Parts: sequence; C-alpha cells; structure tokens
Amino acid sequence: MDCWEQHIGFKDSYRLMIRWDQMTVNDIKKDFADWLSKEAEKHPELKGKGKRGQVSYAPLKWLAAMRFVKAGFTYRQTQREIDPTGKLVFGNDKNYLPLFLMSSDWNKAIEKGSNLLRDLESGKRIVRFK
Repeated sequence: MDCWEQHIGFKDSYRLMIRWDQMTVNDIKKDFADWLSKEAEKHPELKGKGKRGQVSYAPLKWLAAMRFVKAGFTYRQTQREIDPTGKLVFGNDKNYLPLFLMSSDWNKAIEKGSNLLRDLESGKRIVRFK
C-alpha cells in the first residue's frame, strides 16, 4: 500500500496509519478502497451477502418474454395479460414476471433470453443447483 502501514495485532484486526504528507485525500480514499477489496477476499464469511449473493431473476424474465413472443404475443398484449390492473411494480428485482416499462426493454430481454437459451443448449453455459 502506498499510503498505509498495516500493523497486525490480534487476528483480523488492523491499525492503519495514514501518511498525510505524501498523498491527497482522494489518493488515500482510493488506496484504502483497493486495500479493503483485497483484504475482503481473504474472508469467505463476507461472500454471498448483498446483491451479489442473491439469485438474479432477470434470466427468468428474459426466458418468459421469449416464450410469450413464441406464443404470438406482442409487448402490449403480454403486459395486459400479466397485469390487467396495472398495479404490479416495475423494476422489482424479485419480480420474475416479464413486465417491462418500455418495449425496448422487452426487446432486449427477448434477445438476452434467446442468447441464454442458445448458450445453455450448446453447453457453453451450465446451470448449477445448490
């Protein structure tokens, strides 16, 4: 580290000393963020928390949109079929239904679903269940 001296006392405890005369505040922030990222990799108990550790519903939405298209539905027909009252929330990560605010998002989802299906069928991508 450029601006830090690491003194290890107890297990997993640190005292960091900043060399204020050698770096700017932005340099120190960047250096600390880099160090913290590297240090976090040494602690597996921190992994799997937050958004990265959660299951993404996006691929399910892509595949569902693709299936609606294959069944002959348009963007508007699908949106009305899934949510006739218009009360479901858009942008909810846990919402696996193919609801999209704009038709351009719908089209992107269909493309991503097609690519995903192609990769799965070719063996390029593997789905693992825990």
